[in-house]
Amino acid sequence: MTDTVAEMNQVMAEADCLVDEQQVQTAIGNLADDITARLKDSNPLLFCVMNGGLILTGQLLPRLRFPVQAEYLHATRYRQETTGGILEWKLQPEVDMNGRTILIVDDILDEGTTLCAIADYCRAHGASEVLTAVLVDKQHDRKARRDLKADFTGLEVEDRFLFGYGMDYKATGAMRPASMQSRVSDIDSRLTIPPTDWYQSLTAAGLRNPKVHGPARYWLQVEGSFTRALQKQCSRSFHVEVRREGFATPTLEEARRLHIPQRQYAWIREVSLCGDNQPWVLARTVIPLRCLEGEGRRLLHLGNRPLGAYLFTSPHWQRGPLETGLCKPVIPGQPELARRSLFSGHNSSLLVGEYLLPALFQRNTL
Repeated sequence: MTDTVAEMNQVMAEADCLVDEQQVQTAIGNLADDITARLKDSNPLLFCVMNGGLILTGQLLPRLRFPVQAEYLHATRYRQETTGGILEWKLQPEVDMNGRTILIVDDILDEGTTLCAIADYCRAHGASEVLTAVLVDKQHDRKARRDLKADFTGLEVEDRFLFGYGMDYKATGAMRPASMQSRVSDIDSRLTIPPTDWYQSLTAAGLRNPKVHGPARYWLQVEGSFTRALQKQCSRSFHVEVRREGFATPTLEEARRLHIPQRQYAWIREVSLCGDNQPWVLARTVIPLRCLEGEGRRLLHLGNRPLGAYLFTSPHWQRGPLETGLCKPVIPGQPELARRSLFSGHNSSLLVGEYLLPALFQRNTL
């Protein structure tokens, strides 16, 4: 507990305030006005999604100027499932929804998988109309459904790690109600992976961007363990920082490359590979569900260990040809060049991409 408190104090001290209290209160007021205009004659059934929607619901209800039946629910997805439609209920609603207008209130629309599944559940139980309200819509292209939007949205926020106003930090309950924060060390925008076009060969990519034949060429063609090659360049230390990992939907291009259904979930792991305490490479691994059976379950528990330590010591995985990626950075300092390959084994494949940060080329070791 002491370590948790110390970490939280440090996080609070390092966080940026993305939205201040006045902006949050204004957004909630606007939400209440929009909901009132739409539902004042509907006698709706309002579901607060625990725990994230708790603070927003408590702020919202006194501002709704019409009768509302307020309930709450608590659900998560079964992480082993291939779609988001199956829920694990921690607290399942018991109220009759048949013929009712439902308003689901949650803190944030991130990928939206659980929120969509809850809405589908309500429709399946007879609701005549299901609407959603969120305080924050995080802007990115990883939504569970194309063009997914809540019916009522308070704020749109860039794709950064958020906490506050119901969004807690690492399930510690740290939900500072006055504003929404973002931890600087977790969301350095340079350390995000930009959109990337992939080519089957270095030569083909070089026709579009001659930089592939510059200092990056060695790294784009390294055979064997990429991690091992990086470790050899360190004068002091090498370590892996997990940026995020969990079950999510791959991009459409990744799903096609892996020959899996577009909306099928995969275990997605993004890490920074750091040499001498500086990020050199961003790595993104997409692991389809069929890879996670049997011995493959170890891939769920790598922690800060490099993926290569598993893949290159297992006789079951064989690497395919390297592809070259030309990134489309939207922020200075993001990767411009990348490489990736399929690793195949046991009638399944996983996709490993490595995105080269500028700091890697500033070294004169090669």
